[in-house]
Amino acid sequence: MRVVYNPPKEYCPDAAKYMKELVKLLNSGAIVSKLDTAALTLLGNTYNTYCLASQIILKEGIIGEEGRINPCIKIANDAQIQLQKLLIEFGLTPKGRKRITPLPEQEPQSPIDKFISSKREVR
Repeated sequence: MRVVYNPPKEYCPDAAKYMKELVKLLNSGAIVSKLDTAALTLLGNTYNTYCLASQIILKEGIIGEEGRINPCIKIANDAQIQLQKLLIEFGLTPKGRKRITPLPEQEPQSPIDKFISSKREVR
């Protein structure tokens, strides 16, 4: 069963592109189902946060004008930790791939299969 996921228009271009390619890849490997939409949204939001924080760090630098550490460092680090956990869950790291098995194809049951697998009346 294919999952349809459209990244929000507010995502940065890198996050939107990554999520489109990721969902396509996960669908082709039969790794996700419709039940995974919330987890994919969380992954997309986290990756978007990481990308945005990283862009700000690159623009403003690690240390600000007042000599203080850019607060985006913590945002990027927190997002990176969460992102790593989510990537493992979807089998997108070498460690995570060891645990992932594709979802079984669900073939429509024939009327005879439905009858055989149905509960029988016990007397």
